[in-house]
Amino acid sequence: MKKPILLPPEMEILVTSGGGVGTTFVIDFLSKYKVCNNRDDKDGFKHRDRPTPSKNPNFKAIYVFGNPINAIYSLFRRKYHHEESYKLLQAHPSMEPIPLEMTLDEYAAAGVDRFQFESHFHNWNTKYYQYPVMFIRYEKIWENLEPLLDFVGIPFSEMDAFPEKKERKTQLDEIPEETKANMRKMYGKFHDYLESQPDCWVWEDALHFGHKVYAWKFFMDMALKRFEIKAKRKILKMMGKKVVES
Repeated sequence: MKKPILLPPEMEILVTSGGGVGTTFVIDFLSKYKVCNNRDDKDGFKHRDRPTPSKNPNFKAIYVFGNPINAIYSLFRRKYHHEESYKLLQAHPSMEPIPLEMTLDEYAAAGVDRFQFESHFHNWNTKYYQYPVMFIRYEKIWENLEPLLDFVGIPFSEMDAFPEKKERKTQLDEIPEETKANMRKMYGKFHDYLESQPDCWVWEDALHFGHKVYAWKFFMDMALKRFEIKAKRKILKMMGKKVVES
């Protein structure tokens, strides 16, 4: 099924992230009360590298962020590293997604960032604006439920229905020290930047002509990227490399 380029007008809330930070369970909760994007990313909106335009004047988005190194550990543990890398590199056509067969240790040793979390975050946080966006730290969601529910218009009485906090399944003591050091070299600066940010805030601005031009340019860019990615994946298949269809 071909994924849409623009958000459907009936959608009320978009939950997005770079991946590996609990986006799915947030969608599961909010979907009980609001029309949200698909939890399994069947609509292709969950990890877009920049805001997707919406015609809904009351539309809002939630951007979940967290420790980027732990997020990558999670993606490799669940074997989502290739698919997530493919999605996040759509704005970086010169880079190849992480191969399915590549291990975390091999990825860290290579020293090439093929997730581009930092670019993804700044595209949403400072570079492009289309609608109000709440940024919320994954590790501190449970301490910020009131502003989260208030932002999306869900009564505080529903707070007890929010999922309980669970410990991450990745066992950090099982990851080699060399791998941890290599990951710190790649993502340490961005990790420290995120640590310096608030746990929860809202970016809200007034729409102007430039924002409207962005919506038109977004549509054209996405159409071109789809063509480029499709061609690239065809070449990879011809070379005998494994790819994940998405």
